[in-house]
Amino acid sequence: MPVVREHIGEGGEGDLVGSIPTYLIGKSIKGIIQMLTIHKYPLYSYPGFNAITTHKHGRILCVKDQSGTPHIWIEVDTNMPTEEWTFAVYNTGELIPKEPDSYYIGSVFITEYAFHVYEVLS
Repeated sequence: MPVVREHIGEGGEGDLVGSIPTYLIGKSIKGIIQMLTIHKYPLYSYPGFNAITTHKHGRILCVKDQSGTPHIWIEVDTNMPTEEWTFAVYNTGELIPKEPDSYYIGSVFITEYAFHVYEVLS
């Protein structure tokens, strides 16, 4: 069974955007504080599939438009090894395969178009 990554949505009940949960402030292991950072990745293939290399156990924060290109922001521990992550981007009205190993991340609005981003876990 695939592991679903932790994801912060864009509003709604339980949303953590705009607040700093105590578990993100710093974790102390034997006196060493582990720090996290946020990385931004463009999703150039829209619609289409995008593979990015980022750190294991990252946490997807949001997907938004920046300068006319969808981008995804992921909170990572740069001490973790890297792995490839895959995202599928679909147009509104486009058929989306019913994949058990993918989940919705968010929608991006660029001019009059809306694109919908899913992480593909398999």
